[in-house]
Amino acid sequence: MKQIFFYLLLFFYTAGIFVASTLSGEQMEDVPVFFFTDKVAHILEYLGWGFLFALAVGRRGLSGRHVLTGMALACLVGLFDELWQGYLQKGRMVELGDWLGDIFGTTLGLLAFYCLRKIVKGEEVNDAQPQLR
Repeated sequence: MKQIFFYLLLFFYTAGIFVASTLSGEQMEDVPVFFFTDKVAHILEYLGWGFLFALAVGRRGLSGRHVLTGMALACLVGLFDELWQGYLQKGRMVELGDWLGDIFGTTLGLLAFYCLRKIVKGEEVNDAQPQLR
């Protein structure tokens, strides 16, 4: 039952990403600006996505297959997110840098889950060597 909850949470989080992508360029101007704001936002939102993905699929352990699946899905979700922005044509642009930020953020989210799980279990984090199963 808990696993279904985490899958639903991941689904609604993904839907939230797409809802945020519907904001026009004018609406995005209201967001506080600092250096690379857009890229940082992409990294942070996909860090959350990667962590939630890992929580949904890797509660018993995060295998190499889970990591590869998460990265592949993040590439697709991030790509569709960028294309969705371009399709809406509301002052938003499709940018390779945003998509790369999505992938980087997902990687950080998966890594954060892996390290946090190791810490909670009392294991060494530095012995992390991914194993493909």
